[in-house]
Amino acid sequence: MYSSERLNQILLKNYHDGRHDEAEKIAIHIIRKFPKHKNAWNILTSLLYTSSRWTQALFISKWFITIFPSDINAYVNLGVVFKAIGQPAEAELIYKKAIISNPGDAVAHYNNGNLRHLKGGLDSAKTQYMRAISIIPNYALAQYNLGLVMQEALELKNAETRYKIVTKLYPEVFHASNNLGVLLQGDGELVGAKINYKRSILVCPKFAEAYNNLGTVLQGLERFDEAVSKYRRSMMLKLDFPQAYVNLGQVLLDMGWHAEGLSNKKIGAGVITFDINNGVMFH
Repeated sequence: MYSSERLNQILLKNYHDGRHDEAEKIAIHIIRKFPKHKNAWNILTSLLYTSSRWTQALFISKWFITIFPSDINAYVNLGVVFKAIGQPAEAELIYKKAIISNPGDAVAHYNNGNLRHLKGGLDSAKTQYMRAISIIPNYALAQYNLGLVMQEALELKNAETRYKIVTKLYPEVFHASNNLGVLLQGDGELVGAKINYKRSILVCPKFAEAYNNLGTVLQGLERFDEAVSKYRRSMMLKLDFPQAYVNLGQVLLDMGWHAEGLSNKKIGAGVITFDINNGVMFH
């Protein structure tokens, strides 16, 4: 018979290797044998809510808190579940309890920030993200979300600073590179914008918005053929992408391709649509 420690090692191995069905079975087995095994409860809750089994996730999360009333992960997990099932008031209450029980927990502040951001409270969301970052300065997701809040609040230079931090800490957060590119482009720094759009695409080759944004930079640099290529690529990745059609139409007009340029601009504007079975339809 395996010890609690050995079972935990097997659980973590399966969980981190992506064998989630097996990890769930092991977590349940551990809880039955060792009912106060925190990590098994934590991983089981995580597996349930990441697979959208909300009823089970809610049930297990509540039991987790009952057994471990002072454990920060139990509160955070229950808050995530409440938020996911559309009960933000309950989620906010849980996050507040989590912060009261452990004010030094960055994840609780981060999740509370997400909830406040969702409710439109930019200032309160910013406060929560900054508290999370004060606890863990390298908390990339908190830095990124703080950048989003600052961008929405039109604190563009501050947002730019946050995105730069994220791109250095974790380049795989490709939205940060794209957003940084947008801000740099707005400042007229086309070369810097181009570099960041390319970084975003390198991490996520199917990110249609980054291809479209890169096309606008290339168009601004009068590298029209390259811009056309990027717009077409973005449209292949995202069929319903009106702005890419408009941008493609404009660059084709700039190149003298008037008929195709006008057609694409009209598609982007919704004046005409193209159906694969019925062809062109006018509205």
